Amino acid sequence: MEDLKIFPWLKDFQDNLIDIKTLYEFSSRETIMLREELQITHNTYKNEIQKINMELDYKDYKINESIRRLLDTSKEIEILKDENVLLRLKNNLLIQSREDWVGRSLKFHYLFQEMDKIGLKQSEYVFDAYKDIEIPLDEIPIYLKERFIPTILTNPSEVITDSSDSETN
Repeated sequence: MEDLKIFPWLKDFQDNLIDIKTLYEFSSRETIMLREELQITHNTYKNEIQKINMELDYKDYKINESIRRLLDTSKEIEILKDENVLLRLKNNLLIQSREDWVGRSLKFHYLFQEMDKIGLKQSEYVFDAYKDIEIPLDEIPIYLKERFIPTILTNPSEVITDSSDSETN
């Protein structure tokens, strides 16, 4: 009883005790319920993880497909760049060739004009053929004309004066 004076709450402890059998049954039922709940939670998480893994696999596939297309496109761009360089070279060659032929035509035109001015008429049929050729001089850029046809600026001719004649007069 002395204990009861010191610990008054122990007074009815016998009435509040749970028998072992009841405790075991309660514990067993609770354990089973907790196991079932844990199993449900585990399955839910497992299903969610599978969904996320499937989504990740799909996204990985899409990323790999995009990378493959990017690499293919990059190769195509390199091929097109090489072809572009070749086409530019061919274009420059064609422009140069065209300019050379225009220059040759301009020189022949100039020579025939000068020969016509001088009056070389030994070959009438050549001059008739020359006059039949129409060269579109208005369509030819000035820099080409200046490059191929002699002018006062590109081919200055020296004026020869007879100094002996002017001194005697």
